[in-house]
Amino acid sequence: MEIYFAILILISFFSMLEIAGVGILTQKFALICFSLICLMLGGLRYNTGTDWISYYSYFIQGESFYYFINNNFEVGYALLNYIIKALTNEYNVLLLIISFICVMCYYKCSVYLTRYGITVAMILFASDLYGIFPVRTTIVAAMAMLAYVLIEKKQKCYFLLLVLIATSIHRISIILIPAYWIYYRQWSNIKIVVLIIGSIIIGYSNIIFDFMSSITDIDSIYLSKFLSYSERSAAGNQFGAAVDKEKLSYYMVAFKCFLLLIVLKYRNLLEERISYFNGLFNLFLFGSCIYFLLVHTSAEIAARLTGVYNMSQYLLLAGFMNLFRRTEIRLLVWIGLFFMCLMKLFMKFITLPDAYIPYTNILGI
Repeated sequence: MEIYFAILILISFFSMLEIAGVGILTQKFALICFSLICLMLGGLRYNTGTDWISYYSYFIQGESFYYFINNNFEVGYALLNYIIKALTNEYNVLLLIISFICVMCYYKCSVYLTRYGITVAMILFASDLYGIFPVRTTIVAAMAMLAYVLIEKKQKCYFLLLVLIATSIHRISIILIPAYWIYYRQWSNIKIVVLIIGSIIIGYSNIIFDFMSSITDIDSIYLSKFLSYSERSAAGNQFGAAVDKEKLSYYMVAFKCFLLLIVLKYRNLLEERISYFNGLFNLFLFGSCIYFLLVHTSAEIAARLTGVYNMSQYLLLAGFMNLFRRTEIRLLVWIGLFFMCLMKLFMKFITLPDAYIPYTNILGI
């Protein structure tokens, strides 16, 4: 466990310097070095991570194109496994490529959409370990951050191509399609409050589950997955976690509501000081409403479906630094953010202790 907290302390030190006003070149250099550290840890790991048993077995046991394609994984991820298996037969090469995709997407988004890229990296490390242990959901969540950049640049064709590629890795990425339209919408505060309250009420009334259960005659893999996760959640399945995910979801709902209220209070000031604020807030709002609609049915479904929108939350958290002109106040806010990251990282290890501890690699270090 010590290695993870040591890395968090390292990136937090540079994040603090960033808040204090260190130069852009120093920020980029620190972010590149941190990205390379996480890339190496991700590419060299062995028998560590939530994905190891199922993903490693899938790769090792595969001997033919037919085997990879006719398994439970999406075609893009299956093809990537097949190509790496055919060319190198080394699982760590696959891990290195996947970690590179995540790290590259994080870096591109962090340096383009925010002044506080290192602070975003600190939050990403506490939340998703910055590409060290990417599963398909975290891969497409990282790709979603790159999609934000394409949306901001108004590169619609590239955005749709990226969504198509991401969907071939994990089908939940299809939910990103409306992001391009959502990003440029303008919502009044009253409409936003109505959306939030309406989503919470509908979600906790079980209307979504009742509706999905009533259309079981439709042959859809999405519907089948939804009902499967819903029934498993209702039966108390924690999906490998050592804590009750349903109880944790209540804290997540409270946190999202709190963050939404803070944003609404300072919305005009944030729009003035952050050029990309409105688009990122729209994405966060949309993801939060989906979360509110689904969390009572299944916290697991809600978390998985909103992962591609949840990344905007991390950018907004770092963006709050723009509210304060005085360095001393920014540092005080940063201290609160740092302790939040410590808590998130600690909770990750409590939730899935056997997946990350101890960290082992092919070098035996």
